[in-house]
Amino acid sequence: MPAADFARYTAATAARDGEVRTAARESRQWSRELSAEAVGRWAVRVPRRLHEQIAELPAADRPG
Repeated sequence: MPAADFARYTAATAARDGEVRTAARESRQWSRELSAEAVGRWAVRVPRRLHEQIAELPAADRPG
C-alpha cells in the first residue's frame, strides 16, 4: 500500500499498522469472492494475475 494511502487511511480511521494491513488483506479476499461470484452469475472473467499483483502491493510499499 503506498505510504500516502496508508497515512490517509490511518488518519481517517485511527487504525494502527496491523489493523490497516488486516483490513487490506480482508478487502482483497472479499474482492476475490466478489469476482468469483461475478464469474458464476455473469460470466465475467478477472485475470488471476491481477489478483496476484494486487496482493503483492502491500509488501512492496510498506511505509517507513
